[in-house]
Amino acid sequence: MSADLATEYRFSDEASNQLWGPAEARQAMLARGCLMVLCVASVHCQDKAVLAEVTDGWYGVQAVLDPVLAQAHSKGRLRIGDKVACVGLRLSGVTEGVPPLTEKAEHATLMLNGNSVRRAPWDAKLGFQQRKAMFLSLSAISELGGPVGAALDVVVMRSYPMLYMETLSDGRRVMRSEKEELRISGTLVERRAALTQDLKERQLMARTKSASSARPAMSNIEACHGGKDLYDYVMYSGADSTEARQQLTGTQLEALDRYATEQQAEIEVDVAEAVDKQAPQRQVRALFKLLVCDYPSHKCKQAEASGSQLALVTVWGPRGIGPADFAEGSRFLFTGLTVSPRRAGWQQMHSHRRHQDAYLRLNFSLPGSHYRPIPADQEIVQRSEYCERGTLCIDELCHIAPGQEVDLAGSVTGCQPGQHPGQSSILHLSTTDEDGISHVALIDFPVVTYGAVSVASGCLATVRNCVYASRAGAAPNTFHLKAGDGCELLY
Repeated sequence: MSADLATEYRFSDEASNQLWGPAEARQAMLARGCLMVLCVASVHCQDKAVLAEVTDGWYGVQAVLDPVLAQAHSKGRLRIGDKVACVGLRLSGVTEGVPPLTEKAEHATLMLNGNSVRRAPWDAKLGFQQRKAMFLSLSAISELGGPVGAALDVVVMRSYPMLYMETLSDGRRVMRSEKEELRISGTLVERRAALTQDLKERQLMARTKSASSARPAMSNIEACHGGKDLYDYVMYSGADSTEARQQLTGTQLEALDRYATEQQAEIEVDVAEAVDKQAPQRQVRALFKLLVCDYPSHKCKQAEASGSQLALVTVWGPRGIGPADFAEGSRFLFTGLTVSPRRAGWQQMHSHRRHQDAYLRLNFSLPGSHYRPIPADQEIVQRSEYCERGTLCIDELCHIAPGQEVDLAGSVTGCQPGQHPGQSSILHLSTTDEDGISHVALIDFPVVTYGAVSVASGCLATVRNCVYASRAGAAPNTFHLKAGDGCELLY
């Protein structure tokens, strides 16, 4: 046996022990996304599912192919004998490590998905690899390919502000800006505090009225040992509570304190239930979005798909991180992302490629997702699709295609605040070109997201990340724009 082959078999044996051995070792290797090379031993169909047997050179295990890999097999791009590089594998059917040749091992199944599997070179060594990560370009990610086990080396093109998504009682979801969320949450906190105070006072008044008619006489207090009687005497006898307590024995004081604690807890529970019923807590989730593109130079990145692609990464429930941590033009390494299908009909609704609905949609959710800033060569960044922000004057909108996201600056000539959730606040911005001709932009701010926008006339304002819609009807030099979820109004 050659030295290289012996080394490969030793590595494969180690990988097999880790894959089939104790549960701790197996989970440590698979869950943290270590790169592994397997060989396809067979492929067959069973009850509309496409199954395969993959091996590390020593032992085999059954694998389920997702629709993306099943289609690759049907088109001849995944065949018996091919080697595949896998990362982020999930082993189902067993809860703990089992010997590979036992009956229990027959129930173990690897779940293979397209975004975590790539063809490997014919001479690749089998088993876990010394290189721990597999890199993909954004254009190689499939919406139906499951979680993205590979690492993504990207440049942040745009970092959008924090948003708050509320799920209403009827299942509808609304998105709010940070300013509007603070206003609504503050109003709810004040209402709940007032309700709590009012209900506590009502509870005390009701209990006082009920207890005053049945309180024990002074002459009978020494014979009382029940917590309720003692509590009623101390609280509602009309005497000073401190003096009343001094008349009690140690045993009576213990019974009194125990009953008082139970009463307080009961009142708190009753009041909390009543407050939750009259002013229920809102189901709100914080998030922010990042528009990213591929960092164009990476020696390990797969270049399977042609063309570049942008992705909109939604960071859900951020803890300790925010948009400011992802500077535009910076390079980051993302792992553990998932894919969300784009909205149905986006191609017909928004044909322009720069609209957010046309982007690949990825999700960053803790604790499974991770990010790491890495140094970037600015010359390489300039070759990517990243472009620095530029604030436009209103007259320059005639050169912009509908659906483009722009930053716009101008003087406020009017503002019509929306009053109801179904309305929009309309901000009027104006600039004058070199020939003295005035140009006007009408920007719609949905009331649900931004509240009633009110800006004094004459202010200089900048609206970032608004979407150019069209010229506003027959009005000359007037443009219509919409403020999406990621819009910012600065003045």
